[in-house]
Amino acid sequence: MSTINVAKLVIETLSPMAIATGSRETNFDTALVRDINGLPMIPASAVAGVWSHLTQRHLGGEVCRDWFGADKSAKQGDFIPSKLTITDARLHDSNNQPVVNYMTPELIAADLMLKTCVLDRPHHRDRVAINDRSVAKENAKFDQIVLPKGLRFSVIVRWQGELDSANAILRLWSLRQMAFGASTRNGLGQVALVASEIKSFDLKQGESKGKALQAYVFDRRVPTEQAEFMTTNNTSLLLAQLPLKALDNWRSGSGSEVLNLENKDKNVGIITYSEPSWHWEHHRASNDNGTMTPVFCGSSIKGILAHRMAYHYRKHCKMWAENIDKDFQKNLKDGLNPEEIGKELHKKWQTRPEELKYLLGHADDTDHAKSIAGLLMVDDCPLRDYQTTLRYHNAIDRFTGGVRKGALYSEELLYQPKFTVKIWLTSLPTAPSTDEEKTAWQYVIQAFKDTVRDIELGLLPMGAGSGRGSSLVEKSTHDEWICNDALLLEIQGDNA
Repeated sequence: MSTINVAKLVIETLSPMAIATGSRETNFDTALVRDINGLPMIPASAVAGVWSHLTQRHLGGEVCRDWFGADKSAKQGDFIPSKLTITDARLHDSNNQPVVNYMTPELIAADLMLKTCVLDRPHHRDRVAINDRSVAKENAKFDQIVLPKGLRFSVIVRWQGELDSANAILRLWSLRQMAFGASTRNGLGQVALVASEIKSFDLKQGESKGKALQAYVFDRRVPTEQAEFMTTNNTSLLLAQLPLKALDNWRSGSGSEVLNLENKDKNVGIITYSEPSWHWEHHRASNDNGTMTPVFCGSSIKGILAHRMAYHYRKHCKMWAENIDKDFQKNLKDGLNPEEIGKELHKKWQTRPEELKYLLGHADDTDHAKSIAGLLMVDDCPLRDYQTTLRYHNAIDRFTGGVRKGALYSEELLYQPKFTVKIWLTSLPTAPSTDEEKTAWQYVIQAFKDTVRDIELGLLPMGAGSGRGSSLVEKSTHDEWICNDALLLEIQGDNA
């Protein structure tokens, strides 16, 4: 085992990333993990954790234990050390060079990308949960500090043995499920392997090979091309790809900057969500002078899907509204006043059917051990081929029929934008153990198929303002329409 192999991997964020410390930032709910320079990084423990989970799912538990090690337990046997040595993922500057050593604040300020990333808040997303009445839940608003799309990081991996022995686990970097940080199932943290290089050093050949190994590891130059054995665009667990086009005006979320600079001085009240991003050309980064890009967030899409799937699931289970009310009245506690009864009934209505948690996930506020991560991953959707328009609104006094004072406002809308919704599975589902669970899972699959069908027929608004006629969509032809609902019928094997 005198041969040491070194793999240099360059990854690029395809969506904003939230690598949090668990602590709180001033005025925000989370804080980013940072290095000695105050620049964001991806800890090696996070890289190893995500990588090992994907190895276990796709290559089996034995392969995972062989490469990533295992703690001593009665089930797995003795302690097994990891074969891999993984570094922290270091941020690249705007010249595509990783920042490894200490940099003075003056040098950081001279680089536009580093200057942005060193800020306490490079960018943030406001999040809110929606109840059964399609309005924000009480005390359910929070924010996430995120890194912008388009940043690059370098990871160095070392192992002993044959050069091609790690090819199988290295190919896992091409999977969509390779994502880091929080809310990866809601579109955040998606990365792509944009360049890779692997070299082997046989230390039996003398001291010169040892020096060459040391020089290669500490060389700041990064690969610019992909290694031959690496695969790209793995779509094995793509559940659905839905190309859509808005019928008319469209909006989603709440942004901070207008998209049309001509409207900058018009005091626009409601703006669609947009965010900054970085682009690479000839190994140099650019943010297009801070131009904001409109995005349909994966968390918004997943929320829309969850509400419609809950409706269809109840339809197939024949859980009618009047029956839910009757069951609630039967189990009602004595001594409750009308206000308390209303709160309990409202809580009942906004509770999602438990059977959907395996697909959509479930966060239990009272018992965290009962929380579960769902199988669905929904990508952020960048918008394309759109124009902006302003629409003015006012409120009418119901008694006089005149305009209410101070109720005039405007919103910036996008006209007929195109976007593609992509839905992935983190892994194949496990086999239901009872006949009751099998029946429930069939209803879940049918609810998903019905929801996709609603989108295809234009029966499900995808965005905000649907009560005013905005965000109605239709099937588009700018991408291929894919619905692989048969994946939900496949059962994962013993390797998962």
